[in-house]
Amino acid sequence: MFKGIRGRLIWTYIFIVLSAILLLEGFLVEWVWRYYTGNIREIMVQQAQLANNFFKNYIEDANLIYVAQDLSEDFAQVSNTEVQVMNTSGIVLGDSIGNFEYAESEDIQDAINGNIGVYQGKYMDTNEDVMAVSSPLMKGNRVVGVIRFVTSLEGVEEVMRRIIINLIEIGAAIVAIVVIVGIWVSWTLTKPLDEITRAAKEISAGDFKVRVSKRFNDEIGTLAETLNQAAVELEKLDTMKNDFISSVSHEIRTPLTSIKGWVVTLKEGSDEEIMKKGLDIIEKETDRLTVMVNKLLDFSKLESGRISLNMGPVDLKELIISTVDQIRPRAERLGIRLDVDLDDLPMIEGDASRLRQVLINILDNSLKFTDSGGEIGIYAEKSQDIARIVVQDTGCGIPEGDLNHITEKFYTAKAKASGSGLGLAISKEIIELHGGKINIKSRVGEGTSVMIELPA
Repeated sequence: MFKGIRGRLIWTYIFIVLSAILLLEGFLVEWVWRYYTGNIREIMVQQAQLANNFFKNYIEDANLIYVAQDLSEDFAQVSNTEVQVMNTSGIVLGDSIGNFEYAESEDIQDAINGNIGVYQGKYMDTNEDVMAVSSPLMKGNRVVGVIRFVTSLEGVEEVMRRIIINLIEIGAAIVAIVVIVGIWVSWTLTKPLDEITRAAKEISAGDFKVRVSKRFNDEIGTLAETLNQAAVELEKLDTMKNDFISSVSHEIRTPLTSIKGWVVTLKEGSDEEIMKKGLDIIEKETDRLTVMVNKLLDFSKLESGRISLNMGPVDLKELIISTVDQIRPRAERLGIRLDVDLDDLPMIEGDASRLRQVLINILDNSLKFTDSGGEIGIYAEKSQDIARIVVQDTGCGIPEGDLNHITEKFYTAKAKASGSGLGLAISKEIIELHGGKINIKSRVGEGTSVMIELPA
């Protein structure tokens, strides 16, 4: 009937409550039974003691055989029980209801031995539940007989039956309420989980627009919020991926179009000067494609964790100088001034090739977004156990909305000359593999500052 978490919850509720009810009702029935029988026993013991005292004070000198029947009938009227008077051999000398059959019971033997005896069990004549209390009849210090009070427990059993029936009805009502409440509680738990499961399946199928409603401020509500946030991030990532594919497709198509155009031109036959120009353009466009493919390969390796650094001693100052010299001709062509100010930098442990790749990517971005007449500053210093490199330009700057995302994979800023969205993501990964970090600050119209920190 009930399956899954809902079924387990409901059956758990029922089991716990039913166990508690059975234990409580069992204890209650036992306590009531002991209470009633204890009261009856106490009253009958008092009556037995009273009979013994009466015999001592008023009938001690009389022959027990002659007074037994009268004694039993008189006390039967007072106690509303069956009263028997016996000699020390257990022979019935008087019985209030005329039952003179030989009685053999442990309470009688206790009384013959001079003690109050109590018996609770089946009455041998009628097989009904009874309680019997026997008291010795004393003559001086000698037991001369036994007076026995016997009462039926059927009245108590009838009361107990009514109590048990009432308790069963109350227990059944409680279990019914628990089942109803359990179904409601399990619904409040499993309904959101069903929605979360459905949403997770839709997200795994590629529908990142699906959302889960938050019903309660609890752990499941937190789970729903987390799934919704994951869906938002996946949707953004999917959008960035599509934008990236579009951007890469455009960037690949541009050099391919140029290459194809020049190949057609050269095939038609051209003079030497045009041929040289065409081959130079084809070479440059091929280099562009090579750089782009290398970026894609690097990023794929970084994402899959297959990239490994060739660690070794790196002269950081020499690395920066040689990298700046590499891009200086391009800066001069663009009319951008390079300002280099380097302190004495320590040798660090790192991958020189990968670190050069990072510097080239950052300097390339600065050249891309700085107009002619602008300036790019390259500064470096050692502070305690950190080597710090700062590349600061006077370019167009990065909008605040893009600043927090430019190191994310596939993200491309909405600006002119925007690239594939991989360069800074790859640079960030490489620096982090070195145990360092990249911090980027920018203001639109004022420029951008990129700070690299590496352990020294």
